[in-house]
Amino acid sequence: MLHERQVEALLEPIIKECSLSPQVEITMEANPLNLDLQKIEALKLAGINRFSLGVQSFQLRELELLGRMHKPEDAFATVEALHQAGIRNFNLDLIYGIPNQSWLDWLSNLKKAVDLAPPHLSVYLLQAEPGTPLAQSLDRGQYLALCEDEEERFYYQGLEFLQENGYEHYEISNVCRQGYQSRHNLIYWDAEEYLGLGASAVSFIGNIRTRNQNSLEAYLAEVLRSGHMDREILEVMDHRALVADAIIMGLRKTGGISRELFVKRYGVDVMDQYGAVIKDLIQMNLITTDNHRIKITAKGYFLSNQVFYRFLP
Repeated sequence: MLHERQVEALLEPIIKECSLSPQVEITMEANPLNLDLQKIEALKLAGINRFSLGVQSFQLRELELLGRMHKPEDAFATVEALHQAGIRNFNLDLIYGIPNQSWLDWLSNLKKAVDLAPPHLSVYLLQAEPGTPLAQSLDRGQYLALCEDEEERFYYQGLEFLQENGYEHYEISNVCRQGYQSRHNLIYWDAEEYLGLGASAVSFIGNIRTRNQNSLEAYLAEVLRSGHMDREILEVMDHRALVADAIIMGLRKTGGISRELFVKRYGVDVMDQYGAVIKDLIQMNLITTDNHRIKITAKGYFLSNQVFYRFLP
């Protein structure tokens, strides 16, 4: 929704003042309706080198049900424009588990996505947030939600299709071509520090997670008045909480957690601190471990929340 000159104004001081790697990844989220070839080329000149498109579906009925403004042809046109502009790194977001969605509907979406040759795909189970029009329609019985067994089948069969078509499944909800893992998301999954700039942005530095002022108007007024901003402290994490957070985030990756690196970073062996929990999860075939790594099993991907909550401090 930002004009390309606004993006340039945001990126210019960062590029000028910060020591950025020549291989830096600068991603912009976008809806297909908001991009065309001219704008993509202008954004590329401003510094954007990766786009993440909220495609969600290639079927008009599903897009309308989700309340999306774009049409399938908008997504096709935008991806074609990305290719024309020489953007080699982009992601498409897709949603499965949409009410009344059949397996053939979901497979058709995946096939159309693969045909567009994105280096990265994110596939998310629909979450109908309380109070949204979709959630209200489901409550009224206007739409039929998929049962959990169907959602699970869509997930695993969808992953199988994507892997057969050359995509690496590297995180619970993400696949990519070789070398195209999402760098900013890996920072979160590896429990690294990050700085959030702008209204409502979240930062994680040291052992503290903070959030900037939610309201854009209040955020701007605060910065213009005082030259700085106050961050709301979301949580101050002790060592045990840091360890638990790193485990939960790290287990999202299909490669799991390196026990050796974990000891170097946190001074504890995961097996020593959570041995009983891990043993129980192994018996449930939700986790597997050896002398080097701990990771979620294929069975555990769809049931990952049942794994994560066991590590909460």
